[in-house]
Parts: sequence; structure tokens; C-alpha cells
Amino acid sequence: MNKPSLATLPQTGLAGLKENWRSDFQSGFLVFLIALPLCLGVSIASGFPPSAGIISAIVGGAAGFAH
Repeated sequence: MNKPSLATLPQTGLAGLKENWRSDFQSGFLVFLIALPLCLGVSIASGFPPSAGIISAIVGGAAGFAH
């Protein structure tokens, strides 16, 4: 089995963000889309307005982008 070399590992920090922003944005958007129905359901079941669920889905998507 091949071991990854340092040249193939993704960079971290600002350099990694510049290098991988497209795939990070796509993964964050997909997390948002997948989490949205769950967040809406939990917010409505808890007695909060649906906007609270939308905000929590956005926060989850941003966390997926900034991993």
C-alpha cells in the first residue's frame, strides 16, 4: 500500500482554503441541504419559528465549509 507523501497532503490554514475552496464550498452547501429538513422539523417541534431552523442549517453548512 502506498503511503501519502507530504506533497500530496492538503495544506492547512489560508493556503489550504485557497487551494480547496471549491470542494469545501460544495461540501458545506451539501451539508446545508441535507440538514435543512431536520433543522426545520426540530425548530417547529420545539416551538421556535422556522427561521431558527434555517439559521441553524446555515451554521451547520458554514461548519462544513470551515472544517
